[in-house]
Amino acid sequence: GRPCEAVDGIGFKQDFEDESTGSGVLPDCWDAIQYISSSTYPYVYNSSYYKITGSNYLYFYGGTTSSEQIAILPPFTNTADLYVTFNYNYYSVNASYGALQVGYITNPKNAATFTSLQTLAMTSDVTKAEVAMTSAPAGSYVAIRFGGGSSSGTVSVDDIDITAIPSCTKPTDAVGVATAYNQASISWTSDASEWKLQYSADNGENWTD
Repeated sequence: GRPCEAVDGIGFKQDFEDESTGSGVLPDCWDAIQYISSSTYPYVYNSSYYKITGSNYLYFYGGTTSSEQIAILPPFTNTADLYVTFNYNYYSVNASYGALQVGYITNPKNAATFTSLQTLAMTSDVTKAEVAMTSAPAGSYVAIRFGGGSSSGTVSVDDIDITAIPSCTKPTDAVGVATAYNQASISWTSDASEWKLQYSADNGENWTD
C-alpha cells in the first residue's frame, strides 16, 4: 500500500480480484502492522485453498500474542458514519487461535492505539461481519486485527463493502437458550433502546414479527 488523501468512505468496495498478490502486498492506500515470518502477514493472496469468492483475498496467518497483525483500510473522512461489512472464515477452529476483531486505529504505526468494536465469531463457515463505526473518533482508520491467541491460525477476509450506517442496525452476540420445549430466552448486545424481533422455523422461511 501507499499513503493517500482521506476520502468519503461510503461506497468503498474491495474484493481484491484486481490487486497484486504475494507476501507483504496490500492494495494501494492500505496500511498494516504486519507479522513477519516466512511471509509477511496479512497480505493479498491468490489461491483456491482458503478462498471465499473469486481467487484473491486478504490472508491472515498467526494471530498469537507474538504474531498479532492489523490490516488498516485507506483513510476516510467520515469513519464514524460508516457501516463496514465483509465475508470471512477461519480455515479451522480451535479455542487457542487468535480473535478476529473489527475496530479503529488512531496511529497506523502503533498497535496499542487499536480499539475493538466487535470480536467476530470463530467459524470455518463463510460468515458476514457487520460493524457500525459510530464510536470511531475523527481521523481514525477502519482496522481488522488478528491476535491474542496461543497458537497460529489462518483467516481469510474478502468482499469488503462500506455503506452509511442504516437506521436500524443488527444487534450482536445473540444467544438463545431453551427454557422449555416451547420456550426460549434470548439475549443480545446493542446500543439501541428498542428492537424489532422476528422468528421463523429452522429453514429461515416465513418470518413472523
